Amino acid sequence: MLLDTNVWLALMLAHHPFHDAARRHCDSQTPLLLCASVQVSLMRLLTTASIQQHYGLGSISNDGALTYLMQLRTNPRVQMIAEPVELLPGWMQLAAHTTPAPKRWMDAYVAAVAWHHGASFVTLDQGCASYRTAGVNVVIVGETPQGSVTS
Repeated sequence: MLLDTNVWLALMLAHHPFHDAARRHCDSQTPLLLCASVQVSLMRLLTTASIQQHYGLGSISNDGALTYLMQLRTNPRVQMIAEPVELLPGWMQLAAHTTPAPKRWMDAYVAAVAWHHGASFVTLDQGCASYRTAGVNVVIVGETPQGSVTS
């Protein structure tokens, strides 16, 4: 299962409101897939002052974030997956929208990576459920069978 940036962040930050739900969801899962674009997004968020302040992390430099990343990448449960050149048509299909939707670019891209690899796309973002209509196996952490989300 390919984890979205928001799930990795929830797993890494004990004070994140979805930390427990993300851990419960991922505890028995192997491998936990990570792609380059999610990796970059995670590093960006870990070094963002507002995130650091909100979660009481103190100041995390780029060097500090790289330490987190190396711990993540050396975890035997974590597997890096490629973002193939052939991804463009799937990404374009998932990113298409009739109104401006800036956040959709990254969500659609990661969903396309999961789709290409036949992996589940695991996220906290309920808006990603729309990718199910295109055949992406979207799993929203904390979602009940009726579609509501619990923390």
